Amino acid sequence: MKKKIDQNKLIWKSEFSIGNYRIDNEHIKLFEIAKKALNAKKNNTEDVEKLKSIIWSLYEYIGTHFKNEEKFMSEIEYPDLPRHKTIHKTLLDNLHQFIQTLNDLTIDEIEKQLYDFIEDYFIRHIVKEDKRIEIWNLSLKRLRKSTYWLKSYETGNEQIDTEHKEMFEILNDAFEEVEEDQKEAKIKKVLKRLYDFLKIHFKEEEAYMRDIDYPQYEEHLDLHNEIINECNTLLERINDMEDALFERELAKIIDRDIIEHILLEDKKIVFWENQNR
Repeated sequence: MKKKIDQNKLIWKSEFSIGNYRIDNEHIKLFEIAKKALNAKKNNTEDVEKLKSIIWSLYEYIGTHFKNEEKFMSEIEYPDLPRHKTIHKTLLDNLHQFIQTLNDLTIDEIEKQLYDFIEDYFIRHIVKEDKRIEIWNLSLKRLRKSTYWLKSYETGNEQIDTEHKEMFEILNDAFEEVEEDQKEAKIKKVLKRLYDFLKIHFKEEEAYMRDIDYPQYEEHLDLHNEIINECNTLLERINDMEDALFERELAKIIDRDIIEHILLEDKKIVFWENQNR
């Protein structure tokens, strides 16, 4: 069965921004090239040659973009630069290997492998890895704004979206200003509420996935466990952390784990259900 393409994943969203005008514009351009490649006609030999040309231009532009992004990370002294450069190299090597085999693939195989690359490497890299650059470079004041619910976070499933909104209300409470002598108690209370809420929400979401026979249930379950473990680790460290450091670590979990999880994984469940009803 031919894999259905979720075109919504190829639409640039403001939450993908890393706060650098040049890098963000290059990401937007990459989305445009990727969308052009996936939407290209594939009816005859001439169409296929045009598609190959688009894929090659994608490879060249990604290479240029990675150099600019690595320069930016160096300028802000991003501590995870070596690992990020390794990820860049792997991405380019995978795309280059794909290009080398284009002449041996059928048009359906080209389309599938291209979509897999864009979904599993390209989009995920921007949402997950590049957003970490933004988190490192942002002030705590701006990180606090990551707790606001955005319409773009909606999955299309009313129950899941309602629970997600409730979760963001809890997150907002974490950054509410209180008297100095009340901060520690407030922090512990909010984090415990979040931890308890996530366990219940994840169980309900997992039941929903089982009901619809979602094929990536096990992988999604692992992601839930990772987020719970992150929260549990933060809860265990709370007594040894200053308030500002705690807030920054919580903001990282919100942006890197929770929002990323909604954008990449929860939307995928609803899309799969709508395509397989």
